[in-house]
Amino acid sequence: IPDDKEKYVGEIKTMYFNAVSMAMSQLISQREKEGEYLCRDLVERLENLGTILIDVESISTLHREKDFNNYKSKISELIKDSSVDDTRIIQEAAILSEKKDISEEIVRFRSHMKLYKSYFDDSQNTGRKMNFLLQEMLREVNTIGSKTDQIEISHLVVQMKDELEKMREQVQNIL
Repeated sequence: IPDDKEKYVGEIKTMYFNAVSMAMSQLISQREKEGEYLCRDLVERLENLGTILIDVESISTLHREKDFNNYKSKISELIKDSSVDDTRIIQEAAILSEKKDISEEIVRFRSHMKLYKSYFDDSQNTGRKMNFLLQEMLREVNTIGSKTDQIEISHLVVQMKDELEKMREQVQNIL
């Protein structure tokens, strides 16, 4: 009977280790598939952000001169009773236009997007890096939103925030 018991225990061990090995293989395969889906989703959302950013930049560029003239007109209206020359009005309008300029934020956002793309090929602390960079991207988007007077850009900022939030939720799965 002891020989049969050892044979029986050996068979159970073999079955157990085979089952564990198969379960581990299936788990690894499933995680790889999930990672592929996650990567595709993040890439697609990053591309969406790039498209929206192009729209933001186009609208900003189209309205730059119009905004400058609006500022100039508003300043002139506010000080029409005082003796300020046109040069001073133009300077003030230029200062205000400069404060409302979002080109620096657009450049930084593009830089963040490029760096973010590079993280897809990185295996060291990818989730943390992506999460941090998403925070930086959100800061740029918030600054764009706070600087703009264009309602179209404000709507695009909301779309960008939505995409960034969805990306952040996905990145939480990597952490």
